Amino acid sequence: MVIHKRRCKYVIATGNLMLRAEEGPLRNKLEKINHLDSEGLKEFSREIRNMAGLTEKGGASLGLIEMAKRSGNKLDYLIKPVDDTYSYFYLTTEIATGDDARPDDDAAYSIQDLIEAH
Repeated sequence: MVIHKRRCKYVIATGNLMLRAEEGPLRNKLEKINHLDSEGLKEFSREIRNMAGLTEKGGASLGLIEMAKRSGNKLDYLIKPVDDTYSYFYLTTEIATGDDARPDDDAAYSIQDLIEAH
């Protein structure tokens, strides 16, 4: 995990090895989260929390939902195959710092930057 401060935002980036068989469900979860507005994220979070006995999958959903809620931004991600069994999952999001700097003064940070740093 990397946290990088750029003038008026923090960039949070992470990467993780995962089973290729888990790519589809993760993509679906991320796409759902990225298509929800603030109210939709709150409702989705409540649905997950109200599930009887949180599963590992439910817990992972909550973390992703919270990242989207707190950042107010979409979750940028890439899943890159490593071999027949594994892929590498990259994820970034940005959180405004509240500084006076204008966001358009800040350089963009792409998923490619994360891959190169990795």
